[in-house]
Amino acid sequence: MNNPDHYTLIENHPQRCCIGVVAWQAKASTVIILACAEIRIYPAQDRCEGVVNVSLPESGTMRCHLLAAAFMVAAIGVRSAQTPPPQRAPAQEPQPLSQPQIAARYVGSRACQSCHTQIYRRWQKTPMANVVHNPREYPDAILPDLDTNTVKKFTREDVGLVYGSIWKQRYFTKIGDDYFPQPSQWDIMNHVWRAYFVPNDADWWAPLYPPDNMKRPTSTLCDGCHSVNFNIRDHSITEWNVRCERCHGPGSEHVARPSRANIQNPARMNYVDATDTCIQCHSQGRPLTNPIEGKYYDWPVGFHVGLNLQDYWQLEEHKIGETSFTHFPDGTAHKNRMQGNDFVQSVMYRRGVTCFSCHDVHGTANYAELRLPPNQICFTCHGPGMPNGPRTATLEEHTHHRADVLFTTATGLLEWNPVTNTIAQITLPPTFQVGGMAASADGTKVIVFSDVEPGAVVMYDSGSDTIAAQRNYPGFVFGVQANPAGTLFTVLDDTGGLQVYDAQLNVLGLIPPGVFDTGVLFSQDGNSIYVVADSGGVPAIFTVNTNNLQLVGIAPAYATIPPHAELSPPYIIETPFGVDSTGLIFGAADHGIAVDDSTYFQTIFPPANTPIFDKLVEPDAGPINVATTVQVLTSSFDAIPDAWFGSQRAATEDLLNGGGLQITAPPSIQAGPVNLKLIQPNGVQIFDPLAYSYGRAPLFLSGDAGSPEGGETVDIIAVGIPNDPSKIQVSVGGSAASVATATIFQSAFPAVDIKAALPAGIPGAADLTVTTSAGSMVMPKAFHFLQSGVDYSSTDTLQSIFYDRFRNQLYLSAGDHVDVFSLASKQFLAPFALPSSGGKKQFAGMALTPDGSKLIVTNLIDGSVDLLNPDNPSSVTSVPIAPGFPGPDGLPCFIGPAYAATTNTGKAFIVYGGVSGINCGPGGPVYELDLSTLSVSTPPVGCPQEDSFVSSSRDGSKVAFGGGPWSIFDSASSTCAYKTFFQPYGAAASGDRNIFAAGFRLTDSMSNLLNIMAFPDPYYPAQLPGTPQGNGEVPLIEEKMNDTGSLLYVPFANSVDILDVNHAVLQRRVSLSEQIPSVIDALAIDTTGQSIFLITNKGLTIVELDAVPLSIGNIAPITASPETQIRVRGSCFAVGTTATINGTSAALTFTDENTLQLTVPTVPSGAAQIQVSNPDGSTYSLEDAFTIP
Repeated sequence: MNNPDHYTLIENHPQRCCIGVVAWQAKASTVIILACAEIRIYPAQDRCEGVVNVSLPESGTMRCHLLAAAFMVAAIGVRSAQTPPPQRAPAQEPQPLSQPQIAARYVGSRACQSCHTQIYRRWQKTPMANVVHNPREYPDAILPDLDTNTVKKFTREDVGLVYGSIWKQRYFTKIGDDYFPQPSQWDIMNHVWRAYFVPNDADWWAPLYPPDNMKRPTSTLCDGCHSVNFNIRDHSITEWNVRCERCHGPGSEHVARPSRANIQNPARMNYVDATDTCIQCHSQGRPLTNPIEGKYYDWPVGFHVGLNLQDYWQLEEHKIGETSFTHFPDGTAHKNRMQGNDFVQSVMYRRGVTCFSCHDVHGTANYAELRLPPNQICFTCHGPGMPNGPRTATLEEHTHHRADVLFTTATGLLEWNPVTNTIAQITLPPTFQVGGMAASADGTKVIVFSDVEPGAVVMYDSGSDTIAAQRNYPGFVFGVQANPAGTLFTVLDDTGGLQVYDAQLNVLGLIPPGVFDTGVLFSQDGNSIYVVADSGGVPAIFTVNTNNLQLVGIAPAYATIPPHAELSPPYIIETPFGVDSTGLIFGAADHGIAVDDSTYFQTIFPPANTPIFDKLVEPDAGPINVATTVQVLTSSFDAIPDAWFGSQRAATEDLLNGGGLQITAPPSIQAGPVNLKLIQPNGVQIFDPLAYSYGRAPLFLSGDAGSPEGGETVDIIAVGIPNDPSKIQVSVGGSAASVATATIFQSAFPAVDIKAALPAGIPGAADLTVTTSAGSMVMPKAFHFLQSGVDYSSTDTLQSIFYDRFRNQLYLSAGDHVDVFSLASKQFLAPFALPSSGGKKQFAGMALTPDGSKLIVTNLIDGSVDLLNPDNPSSVTSVPIAPGFPGPDGLPCFIGPAYAATTNTGKAFIVYGGVSGINCGPGGPVYELDLSTLSVSTPPVGCPQEDSFVSSSRDGSKVAFGGGPWSIFDSASSTCAYKTFFQPYGAAASGDRNIFAAGFRLTDSMSNLLNIMAFPDPYYPAQLPGTPQGNGEVPLIEEKMNDTGSLLYVPFANSVDILDVNHAVLQRRVSLSEQIPSVIDALAIDTTGQSIFLITNKGLTIVELDAVPLSIGNIAPITASPETQIRVRGSCFAVGTTATINGTSAALTFTDENTLQLTVPTVPSGAAQIQVSNPDGSTYSLEDAFTIP
């Protein structure tokens, strides 16, 4: 055990989960790629999201480990007789008619929107938010033509409520204060009318009611689950549908004084109470007390979240072996609303898995609001050969569904020729759904698998451009791999295990140990196969000889568990993605890249010592050049391991009473954190990244810009720091900051998050220093004091802000007028008093024509827009567009003209939406306005007819639509380039029309997805899938881009993030003492990005940066020979800026702060890197910036 380097983490990357993508060399002119709309790598419980620019779909060999996924479509929780619940007080007698005395009242979901805007917006689109509709308020709620009803006709006037919009739709007639079902229903999936009547031998309650639908009211049988706060006596409700307070309880106290302590949150409950929140309606059962006041109810009357559901509700019984109205013979459910009956029988439920381990009821882009697509989320924990099952012969038997209802991750197979830049589609078998692939190193063979059941594998021969072989499987295929020569291949399927095949897909043999957990690799010479697996609770690498398929040896594999965390499975094992000629395996690890020595063979099995992964080092820091005694707080050790601090072996080691470990960290002259590695006697390794720090080491600064007057709060994340604020001093620019808190930062390494209020300072970059009793650490020039941050008060309620670059002034829509602010005199001017075509005024979004001659102001509540010349505001034309209408929740939410953008062809696009501040949101019809004729029409065919946001480039040649369908309109051709990818809000266009952004997604002018912004844990600690939540808040809806497209500005409630577009990372976070409200459009910037204009709680706030971050946005031309010139557009260029191209100095002409002219030096042909350097020492590099022929 004297080899400390066989197993190390070469890159600790605390910013993101590192996801490996297997790259391959294809034949000289072609590359095989998967055709898919978007590849999104979702976070594990540590909330990290990786970003890949060259995207391949995840497969069984490429996945970020998920911690609590489950197979069931929904996870619900009422205790079954076999389920031991958490201990609680003895149950009281059920009191179904009288609610417990609680201080809070029901206030309705609209009260939640202003603080939880993004969550509310996602939830509004979910089925649960849209089950019940009144067709008089929602005329489109009735899906079929009622005249086609051949079962039992009724008219629209007979329909008081409509239930359902996905599987089936039922119609209810109102009689008195109750509703009764019509005898016919619409089968949405099959587009056919069917009878609706519950016979006596079906549900338990049917014999207790007359055999007449008009005598079976919804108040007793339906309404309790389809509403909030249903009163069984007077049939009053707070609101229809499953809304916020259905799961979070009455919210008046929380609305008045927002706090975790005064609202129910299932995410913070024990697993039984949490799942009870869902099972109250997602189960078949009956109330314990029945009848209630002479009526039989089919929902748990009296229960609300936080109570004990078993006191109100009992599940339907079932006898194993019988097929009943509700159950299959094996005990699984086949009737609607039976998820709870299934789930409480499962091991998952008993182990604490909850509904939201797999589902996000607030809405996702996946089926059934799953956190991941169905195949991905199930097979994370329930892959073939895993101890978690499934244990039936086939998945069809397990699910009781045909295999063809599963979803695919890609739409086909494409062959791209980079020389001609052409793409051809490869014809696959008709039922083939591409799940993943692997290619030989010489590019001659590509093996592709289908990820639906029954599975299949095909062999693509690149020489003949044909499918050379195909093999079918009865079950699922989970992964494939190819050797360098294209002669051997591995396939993992759920019946045969992990096997080796030849190029004709003939089986050559089984690979020990038969299955893999995280991946398979071939050696570069093709003589070895490496299988990385979790085998018997020990992460290991199995090396197999390809000539005889015999096991050569077993080496330890990298796995770890974050400090202060409990995981099940107990660690995160690496995902291998590459191997060198010596057998070093490179793998994606938790926040880093792992390197394993596959040749370090050990006698791991049977394990003589249980691996100890749940460890914590205390203290986790000590002085440099001093030996420090530390204890490893963990499950008990049964043997003394070999301990290493970085590359140094521990000085001494001892077992303590109870099995703890005491070790002495050797002295080190090198300051900073090191990895701790414990090698057990049998060779099993326990690894802890950055576990011990010599001295202090800063890692991140969240909030690195603020007012020179001070007062803003920043987060400093560092290792080697005590989590006691009284022992920490922070200074910025030599002035003391006030340390508020110091708490453990939950991540893959033992860090502390220091929150400090900033002192006043001088504009510019300043050093940040953190001092403890052990010494000081300095972050040079880490914090930027702004040039200024000034509030200009206003008594108006401001809804939108717009920057006029022609006149150097701002326009702010303010109810019935538009305020005007001069940036030259720094004062408000006379407002624009605008008319309205219909007499109503609520002015919202604004836009200028490309020449600046006309200002378009939308009038949301009037359904019109006003056109005026800002130099002559007394002459205004009011143009009616289309009447507005109430939002999904009714008034005060009103949908009308909200956003506008103009073109260079004399047109304007008007997008309808609502005002978030009045419990509303964006989204509605889109109209095209001819600014010359004032005629209104729908957008051209192929362009969005409904959307949420719109903006245009500086010259008006491109218009971006976002928040719904993502499209970019080209004014020259009057056509739209449309793409489907997840972008819930925003539409930002660069002035140069080279880059467009929506919801942190970046595209080119043809709507091709270029990049997705990275969401590092320290900066976005409460991230949702696809949507970051910095500082615990959701981003506000309208992001902006600087003119050159190099920087993206995103507003949050207390900050503005400035993100580098080409590197897709956060460049600077401007902390604010002001609050930015959720309004139509709270952010504007000038063309350089130097000035930031905000609507805040103080009125108008103007932020002047000390310096815009150095960046590059675009290069023209993109192909340039030596001694020719290129134009570089970006930000923060200076007179003394220098540049190199591929390391060679380039002659440079400074044009302005956003533009440089470079002469290409004599350098070899190929992709060119540009690096620019400023006199202040800042540098910026852009790889593959242009091509030298």
